[in-house]
Amino acid sequence: MSDSTALLSILAVIITGYFGCVWVVKITNERGDEILSGVVKGVPASRKQRWLMLFNQWLPSIIFYAAFLLVISLGILEIARGAEQSGVRLLGYMGATLCAGAAVFSLILGTSWFVYYVSVLRQAEAD
Repeated sequence: MSDSTALLSILAVIITGYFGCVWVVKITNERGDEILSGVVKGVPASRKQRWLMLFNQWLPSIIFYAAFLLVISLGILEIARGAEQSGVRLLGYMGATLCAGAAVFSLILGTSWFVYYVSVLRQAEAD
């Protein structure tokens, strides 16, 4: 693979991946707000619906997000390995590290949010 092709491929994957991730984060944050508030588009949601939203919508979105970042990371890594110039390889390795780090961070942050959501929903049941 030529260096210019590798460079353009790395940049294309990073840029499109970024916008995809922003979209997924927006959706998961909105769903999380709905789980916490118990209001979906102005309509109150029952406790059961909030639990279902947590396990059927929010949690799979977070897992998908982390997996998506890992796939992007591995894709960038493979592109970088095919580059001839060390600068292009370095850029690819940095992009792959960035995406892998974001995947790990999203799992850690997602876990803490999940624990918080569960505690809020349990507290709502106790009230």
